Amino acid sequence: MMNNIVIVGLQWGDEGKGKIVDYLSENADAAVRFQGGNNAGHTIVIDDEVYKLNLLPSAVLRTGKISIIGNGVALDSQALISEIESLKVKGVDVNYNNLMVSESCPLILSVHKDKEKLFEDLNGNHKIGTTNKGIGPCYEDKVGRRAIRLRSMKRTINSSRQAGYRSTSINLVDMEQGGVSVIPISTITDSSVGKSKNITGIAQRSSSTIQAAKEKLKSPWLSNLMKEDASGWETLTLALGEAIGTAILVFIGCTGCIGSLGISPSVLQVSLTFGLAVMVAIQCVGHVSGAHINPCVTVASLILGKKSLPMCLLYIGAQCLGALIGYGLLRVITPLELIYTTPETGSGSFCMTDIHVNLTNFQGVMSEIIATGILVFFTCGLWDCRNSKNTDSAPIRFGLCIAVLCMVFVPYTGCSMNPARTLGPAVWNGYWTNHWVYWLGPITGAIVAALLYRCLFVCNRAQNDSGQCE
Repeated sequence: MMNNIVIVGLQWGDEGKGKIVDYLSENADAAVRFQGGNNAGHTIVIDDEVYKLNLLPSAVLRTGKISIIGNGVALDSQALISEIESLKVKGVDVNYNNLMVSESCPLILSVHKDKEKLFEDLNGNHKIGTTNKGIGPCYEDKVGRRAIRLRSMKRTINSSRQAGYRSTSINLVDMEQGGVSVIPISTITDSSVGKSKNITGIAQRSSSTIQAAKEKLKSPWLSNLMKEDASGWETLTLALGEAIGTAILVFIGCTGCIGSLGISPSVLQVSLTFGLAVMVAIQCVGHVSGAHINPCVTVASLILGKKSLPMCLLYIGAQCLGALIGYGLLRVITPLELIYTTPETGSGSFCMTDIHVNLTNFQGVMSEIIATGILVFFTCGLWDCRNSKNTDSAPIRFGLCIAVLCMVFVPYTGCSMNPARTLGPAVWNGYWTNHWVYWLGPITGAIVAALLYRCLFVCNRAQNDSGQCE
């Protein structure tokens, strides 16, 4: 038998229920919101970061806890999705494993909001003073047995057939993509008798089931490795963003190395050109795909659990394609006989990365491992939830990071740090000397740096006893 604690407010609100729930949830397996709507809520401050919750239980901010929205809650699905997205922006991972919603929740429709506002306006000076969020009319429909439940979102419906209201189309996909796990009535069981049993519309779990869910929460990386929720169109836009961003990087970076038009580029110029090219690419597509524009960054995102394996493979493919396009554009605007840095090097090895003649292959690989490791460690730091308020200048910071690494490592190996950036020119020039170095070195550096950061420094946004980010 599981022990349960029920917290009930005896006032009209503002009595501190949320604070008590947050305090008790530290030692609980799950926190359940069993009634109410998004007209109220509470504020939690963790490490100077402010979180305003309206529908979600505060346990969603703690790692290893399951948050449940019960069937007594009047659910505004758009408000719930917006609240989840606002938390994700601040580094809080809300997913299928730590958030569940009863499919028996009555839905707040636009007609409920219109009805509430109309009656408030008609009451004039005697108005109640509601928030006009449609919660009261939604409960009226629930009591009158005409409410549309969350389970109806499993198919496109015409609500006029169910409640006499104007047509309203709702799709469950929006909530599923928002990281919401809907609890079907068929999964509600009584473990003591082995029968289906409806307990306030929430799946009652045995102790072993709760423990299994907690273990799953402890390893979200494994559980989400193959899980990808992006739609077909979203997947296409992400791939296009990566391809365009990488094309911009290779085109600007390699074009800046042209030395046949009266300017002989120095190491400083080449370094700044590639750094600024990265800055431009991030500013162009960072909001679309995250602007990885580098297979090593994508591998790091996989290790940190930010991307699924299928999406990572798509990103890497798009980056390689973008590199080919970027170098192809250079060939379009520049005659082949003018594609060189110095007349001695010629066009066959233009914009290619190679190990200095005085270095061994091992030293070349180690140089790429170190350079890429620093870049990936820099990236992990920027992704850290503790840096969520310091992302405005990310393109500039990335550009400067690339520039300084190039200044140091260009004399050693050409400072690739990016297999796609090396692949594009290699394919066009047919230049494969030591090409393996620029896959083995950067990928190894990315894996080592990402694993170190994950094991030693990764931030799981949660509140410990001192109120700090754990």
